[in-house]
Amino acid sequence: MMFEMFKSFGMARQARALLALCALFAVPHAADAAIVARYDFSSGSVTNSTTSTAAASSVAASPAGTTASLMTLAGSSTGSSFSISGTTNTAYIAANLTANSFANAITLGRYHTFNASLTNPYTLTGLTFDFGGSNNFVSTTVNINFGVQAQIGAGAFNTIGTAVFAMPPGMSTSSINLGGSFSALLNSTFENLSSTTVTFRIYTWDADTVSSAHTTRFKNVVLSGFAVPTPAALPAGLALMALGVMRRRH
Repeated sequence: MMFEMFKSFGMARQARALLALCALFAVPHAADAAIVARYDFSSGSVTNSTTSTAAASSVAASPAGTTASLMTLAGSSTGSSFSISGTTNTAYIAANLTANSFANAITLGRYHTFNASLTNPYTLTGLTFDFGGSNNFVSTTVNINFGVQAQIGAGAFNTIGTAVFAMPPGMSTSSINLGGSFSALLNSTFENLSSTTVTFRIYTWDADTVSSAHTTRFKNVVLSGFAVPTPAALPAGLALMALGVMRRRH
């Protein structure tokens, strides 16, 4: 049947049909997505919470052709108010160190960050994490906001998503509520990347800047993606068909 289909078309149409079939086989599906990086902060805290280069452990093994960095801190901090904890298994920042809007958080320049280096052609599909807070001693609900920006290579940082969680009042120091969920689907600019590094910055902000009011927290950061198939990975039958078309054209 396949032979008859190609026989009934001219050579140009054969070539176009073959290219369409190759493209169909070359497009991966969402089910093929792998975890490029995971940060659950389960194996220790930062080496020094007062420096901007303090690195946290707990990064998942990356698939072939990708290398994920450790999660790090950027911007000035005060003592242990801006850090990553291996005890609570969360990254956190105290309310007195946060801004009151996304734009001001970017200007303030205090965030958690990581990157993924992509050697072979790779498509990044999404970023997710859980977030919330603790130590909410005030009598009102606090809206905790998170926003993430991403940079491809040396390009500009662009926002990939934001999320908000209404943290209830009256929470003790030992009570952590991670009821918020951040989920961003990455667009076509993150497709078929190779020989480059993609950097992510995680910001948080809220209207409450009282130092003893609460601490913003997040964990379970997961970056997903899939390898882009190379021509050598296509089905052998398609390669033979391509050879046949090329021979008939010549």
